[in-house]
Amino acid sequence: MKLKVKIGKPATIKAKLKKPIKLKVRFGNVSITTPGYTPPTYEGETEVTPDKSTQTLNTDGYFVKDNITVHPIPDEYIVPEGTKEIVSNGEHNVNSFEKVDVNVPIPDGYIKPQGVKEIVSNGAHDVKQYESAEVNVPIPDGYIVPSGTKQISSNGSHDVGAYKTASVNVPIPDGYIKPSGTKSITSNGEHDVNAYQKVNVDVPNKIPEGYYNASGLNVDESKVLAGENYIDEDGYKIGEMPDNGAVNATIQGLVSGISTPQPVTIPEGYHNGQGKVSISSDVKTLHDNIAQALRQKGQVVSLNYDPKAFPTLIGNIQTSEDLDSVLTEQEELIAELQETLMGKAAGGGGTPTPTQEKTVNITTNGTHTVTPDAGYALSKVTANVSVPLPEAEYIEVTPTKDFQHITPSNGKIIGAVGVNPIPDVYIIPQGEKEITENGQYDVSSFASVNVNVAGGGGGEPDPSALYQRISFIESTTGCKIVTDIFADNTTGIELLAEYPTLADKVAMGSRLDSNATRFYAPYPLSANSFYYGFNSGVTKTTGAVANRLYRSSLNFLNNRVATVKEEDTNAVEFADMLTSTLSQHTAPIGIFGYLRNIDGDYALYSSRDMIFYGARISQGREIVREYIPCYRKSDGEIGLYEKYTHTFLTNEGSGTFTAGADIEW
Repeated sequence: MKLKVKIGKPATIKAKLKKPIKLKVRFGNVSITTPGYTPPTYEGETEVTPDKSTQTLNTDGYFVKDNITVHPIPDEYIVPEGTKEIVSNGEHNVNSFEKVDVNVPIPDGYIKPQGVKEIVSNGAHDVKQYESAEVNVPIPDGYIVPSGTKQISSNGSHDVGAYKTASVNVPIPDGYIKPSGTKSITSNGEHDVNAYQKVNVDVPNKIPEGYYNASGLNVDESKVLAGENYIDEDGYKIGEMPDNGAVNATIQGLVSGISTPQPVTIPEGYHNGQGKVSISSDVKTLHDNIAQALRQKGQVVSLNYDPKAFPTLIGNIQTSEDLDSVLTEQEELIAELQETLMGKAAGGGGTPTPTQEKTVNITTNGTHTVTPDAGYALSKVTANVSVPLPEAEYIEVTPTKDFQHITPSNGKIIGAVGVNPIPDVYIIPQGEKEITENGQYDVSSFASVNVNVAGGGGGEPDPSALYQRISFIESTTGCKIVTDIFADNTTGIELLAEYPTLADKVAMGSRLDSNATRFYAPYPLSANSFYYGFNSGVTKTTGAVANRLYRSSLNFLNNRVATVKEEDTNAVEFADMLTSTLSQHTAPIGIFGYLRNIDGDYALYSSRDMIFYGARISQGREIVREYIPCYRKSDGEIGLYEKYTHTFLTNEGSGTFTAGADIEW
């Protein structure tokens, strides 16, 4: 590193220094200033999302992370607190509560069975009001009492009519095993699970060795050497920056017709550091001529040739007058130098001022002045600069529900940041807890509870205590009953109804709007056609359609058939095989119309007027819902009683219900 100072005056030198430098001066005081240390930084930001592990962000040496941000604890982590009161059966969301207090009242209509029912004959017997039954049916002639044990040692059919028990001991062929236990797998790859019944895969969610997160890496191809590979968020790429090697250039100083030294354009690309920039020979010749002119004036001087500064000196020399001006300026400087050398600056004369060398050790930031001893001038100053770097500190952060921006203490830099695991009090509630009795339960780790408290200590509820069954419900358009069943490929429906008017309006079903997938029970469309939907809509031309009682079904009990029959005559209007596969619907099945999921709202579409006698829903080969027309005795509200969940569904639409005649349950 070269520093130039003006001779004869105090000099102040400011620089960022990492190693000792040497300063050569002739006279005067020297002040050396080391500005406050500014450590280099990484570009960009570093962000950390807390999890249940400790995360450490290390810096390289004393380099500082430019912007370290610890994100809040993710929303799915919560601190369960408080108690949720539950007074009804069903599924309840409890993911923000620590406990639940279940106190489901016993509905009216439940009874507590008591006593013993004596049964002396085969057949169906009503025992719902009894606690137990004692069966004493005589054994008819011809029946035997099986006794003994039948030994069976081979597969096939065996007569065991006279035996009470059978002992089966069929040898298992060689090579067969009975898998048991669970194999725990904590790493990716192939694992032998031949002897296990289950596997539990728990591979840590971390980036495998050799893989790196390249998201956010944006590299300019023009800044990477041509032919070199690099990676950014789009994958591997090849650089495009040209390799220029050693670039040499010559500054033309004095060329005819050019008023100032011309700049040299360095080509874009990589340079190996071996190139050089020189000036033309005419500039060196001019320099020699100036020196010669000074010598001819009787002055002896040695000018240090500085190719960086000299073009500025001679840049405006175009005429002899310009040259005289430059020579005059040089004469004044040399005269000042001679005056200083001869000790005449203070008006004295004759004897040169003796000089000395000084060495100073600098270990702190700030301005340091080097003063010669009395009667001496400085000929050389050696500054050994060794300012220590700021202390690097380790910062520990505990995640919270807020952003945390990490900064070092005053006068220090960040060496590393440790992000502690999310505190144990924060959890992600998961799973469902089954509750079958009233009481208080700890549900802090569960997302939901399914309460199914049996009423009255056992037995089925008697709906007749609360509801009066009726023969039918007559509806206007706009009525809406929302079931709790979402159709899939195994769902089926059966509807018994009359249709006073013919219209293209669905009586029961749902629709998946994303791809217009339909699930409609068949209904009368026109005077000679029916319509149904299973994925796509289908129109079936039939005989004359009248206001009759029709039993229509769609994949009921998973039979893959759409059919309509007249209930009174049992005549089949049509029967179509279903060949497509139904996608899972996101809106439940509606009755008196069909439902669609519009931003989480189960909206009613295409409702119709009809006389409803009943409906059933199946899943696979099992009937899971049956809807019975009735009204609530307490207030006369008309609706549907569902016999499997013992719930009462009322009209959620804008239309009205009219009740048929009362009938027995």
